Amino acid sequence: MQPDVLIKNNFLPDDRFLFIEDAVNSNEFPYYWQGQATDVEADGIYLWSHRLFDIDEKGILSNAYEYIIPSIIKQLPDFKKLLRAKVNLYTNQNKKLLSPWHVDLLCPHRVALFSINTNNGYTEFQDGSLYKSEKNAILLFNGKLKHRAALQTDTDKRININIDYE
Repeated sequence: MQPDVLIKNNFLPDDRFLFIEDAVNSNEFPYYWQGQATDVEADGIYLWSHRLFDIDEKGILSNAYEYIIPSIIKQLPDFKKLLRAKVNLYTNQNKKLLSPWHVDLLCPHRVALFSINTNNGYTEFQDGSLYKSEKNAILLFNGKLKHRAALQTDTDKRININIDYE
């Protein structure tokens, strides 16, 4: 296990989790095309996302912010300030794909990666430790740790909520 990494299963109460799960799986929840998974390099990974918050822009970027983010951030350890939050939807590309190694932000921060569904996709750290996507589990780690996403091949989609914070 990587130091500075923590996983919490059953992170949200069932009713709150089901509300968020239903919302991000709704055919009315808007996702926007991303041509690649990271800003590091072209990676051949297709991704849809919904940006909720970015401190460098207008702050709150979506009406969905209010019914998704507060219930998550109030349970984050040592939370001081939100930097960025988005919902990621990876579609099954019928082969194992890995994003480039990356950090989310260049400034000091923590990352909370909240999984909406269970699948064989995972987050990997450079030391080889893997954290699978498990429904209602959150992966917490120091933002300075280089990591990468592995796309799922066993479900149509992998949905997670990526939160960067101080």
